[in-house]
Amino acid sequence: MVESDPWEQLPHVSFPGSRNRLASPNRRSLLENIDCDDCDSATTYPHTIYLIDTKRHARRMLYQYGRWVNVLWSPSSQAVAINDFCAADDSRSVLFVLGPRLKRIDLSKTLLMTLRPGTDYHLLSGGYPVFKFVVRWLDSRSLLFKATGFAEAGSSGFKRPFTLIYAYRVQDSFVPYSGSNASDASRSR
Repeated sequence: MVESDPWEQLPHVSFPGSRNRLASPNRRSLLENIDCDDCDSATTYPHTIYLIDTKRHARRMLYQYGRWVNVLWSPSSQAVAINDFCAADDSRSVLFVLGPRLKRIDLSKTLLMTLRPGTDYHLLSGGYPVFKFVVRWLDSRSLLFKATGFAEAGSSGFKRPFTLIYAYRVQDSFVPYSGSNASDASRSR
């Protein structure tokens, strides 16, 4: 039996990949991924995501990345989350809130600022490795966020695995998540 890719069950699209566009649920906006095959990766990000307003035919650069990302539109089409798997041992998540002015929120940094030392802060700031990412939208204003990694690394490998699950209310704060789907989220990558 072949084990399926855990990302296949998540409501997102990965870039680069077989698709280079993702429409918002209301179809007013479109994300377009452009790969630069001949870019010098030492000085330029090889991938760029553009936000296209389909009514005004306006296009603006939204995000640049090096390896791969997955993107998740909010159900209301008012925000988009980008999980950037920037290294083999690290990731970061960025939320873009659309409106008259585009607002960028670094969710990974926001989570660390929310936590007090002595709580989960030490795991997220000193783990080896730690992946932080949006799993899915809970509703149009809240999302499910997960941090998973190892608390220690030694000569015999990684030790003390952990998984932390939070809910994030857009432009508000993180709180520990204890919803009915917490066990499903912990099984997701």
